[in-house]
Amino acid sequence: GRLWDMGRPGLYRYARGLMALEQDDHKTAEKALAAAAALLPDQLFAQLEAARFYWTRPDVSVQYYRRAVRTPDCNAETWAELAGALQLADDIDGAIEAMCKAISLNPENLEAYLGMIEGLGIIIKSSIKSKIESNLCILMLFAFKNALF
Repeated sequence: GRLWDMGRPGLYRYARGLMALEQDDHKTAEKALAAAAALLPDQLFAQLEAARFYWTRPDVSVQYYRRAVRTPDCNAETWAELAGALQLADDIDGAIEAMCKAISLNPENLEAYLGMIEGLGIIIKSSIKSKIESNLCILMLFAFKNALF
């Protein structure tokens, strides 16, 4: 979106949040970035900044990423970041679905594909899933590899 089409209060809060982050003032940054995301619901940059701020709190981060993927400027990288947040929130099915969307938007993006492999590797190693479920993840990787290459 164009700056003159956005509300000044939202842009002010966004700028205040970025300045607070530079000054290591996380309390002010949190309030400002949350306000900016609320005031600029259709702006990818505002939703992403809030989502990334809350990365260590996946439940909150996922909420902002879900808003981000509904913005007009959403792209494959946004979906891949949502996949990472969903994985951290232990929503494995959601993470796979989001990464599939990222790949469908940009099938030539090797980073997204490698991110999915890495993510599934982490899931396979860290989850308490049966051997069958792990094998299904591996089979899915082969399906993606064959579809992409």
